[in-house]
Amino acid sequence: MIELKSGNSSYLIISLLGNICLFIPVGILIKTIWKTSDIKTILYGFYISLFIELVQLFIGRNTDVDDLILNTFGVFIGVLSVKIFNNKTV
Repeated sequence: MIELKSGNSSYLIISLLGNICLFIPVGILIKTIWKTSDIKTILYGFYISLFIELVQLFIGRNTDVDDLILNTFGVFIGVLSVKIFNNKTV
């Protein structure tokens, strides 16, 4: 939350929405392609996000636990959208 303290709220909003929006398709794809349960889909999304954060440690980029949380939340929204879409089409 350093961005908020320094007054850079636009960066905060872009980071927040970007992390969530980029992982919504991950939740949708995992859920529809592999037909996994909701919990497994969210866990797979968490593992993918964790892998990305760990790789960033070795390539000199900053890592943030907020990214991990927001990415996982994006996967959760993707899972919810698949459930909502499936209920409306049936």
